[in-house]
Amino acid sequence: MFPAYFSNTYMSFVPQTSGGAYGLEGLLESLADISTWIHYYVRYNRFWGQNERDFTDKEYNTLWLDVKSCSDILRLLVIDAATTSDESQRKERISTLLLLANHPDVGLEGFLHDGMSCCNLSSGFSTLLEKTVMVFIFLNLLLALEEANEHGKLLRPCHDLAQYNSYRGSYLIVPLLPRPAYMNMRSYLWMRDEVLHEHGHAIEHVFFNPLFAPRPSGRCSRHLIFEGEPAYKSDEKKLERDIMADRQSLHEALKQMWKILIFCDMAFREAGRHINWEKVTLDATRDLFPAGVDKLVGKAWDCYEADREEEEGSYASYVDTGKN
Repeated sequence: MFPAYFSNTYMSFVPQTSGGAYGLEGLLESLADISTWIHYYVRYNRFWGQNERDFTDKEYNTLWLDVKSCSDILRLLVIDAATTSDESQRKERISTLLLLANHPDVGLEGFLHDGMSCCNLSSGFSTLLEKTVMVFIFLNLLLALEEANEHGKLLRPCHDLAQYNSYRGSYLIVPLLPRPAYMNMRSYLWMRDEVLHEHGHAIEHVFFNPLFAPRPSGRCSRHLIFEGEPAYKSDEKKLERDIMADRQSLHEALKQMWKILIFCDMAFREAGRHINWEKVTLDATRDLFPAGVDKLVGKAWDCYEADREEEEGSYASYVDTGKN
């Protein structure tokens, strides 16, 4: 189902969920065998046709986590296929996805929105799709504005750090100072926090963390415990990264995102569904620019952000004022 290196590359980075209370991990090594994977999935579906009171809490959470692991692995297959430089590995990942899509006891429809969500947070292929589209749009806009201008306004050094109310864990990221002005824009900060948000049902940060805020000690889940303390100590915080500083890396990341979108589209089609790309794109654009993208057209991005700040009220300034 997935190769051995998945365990080293992704295992510790996949959060524990409700099964964590029973010493279980989000990505189970036993699922490396596809027959075991299918067995877990079929058993879980049969469970829902029975009386829940016939199961203990541990049995229920074990079944739930088994399928959560199946959902994680499917999206990891897509991410791995999009990021590997080995063509044979890419074909193997996609072949596995197609095999499961056409398996009589599995299919992919249940994993488009996999039902593993809580706290008003969704998960599944749809989440991977939506977050990738958001980043892809933002970075392409930013790149188009600054491609030929290495000293443009959005890349000008800024020594102040924008502050705003966030519940996404921004305090767990060591800020880059001085920083280019675009990293102080709320549109960027919101987008970054959205795709880096780690919770018990997310897998997207596996792809986006290395791009925006890698950890010095490698991949690590916030749910793992070291010596009785949370993993997020001072030396475990993510280090904010300027993705525009390395254009070659940026272009490669955009290519990988494009592949993720193509593979997500394939997964939806194999499940008998079709992605409304116009709606997905418009939704992502509205999320990025809630003050109205029509206002952004025809004016400088920093002016747009200043207008948005004035409309929204009592937040600190998110753009470089030119005083630095």
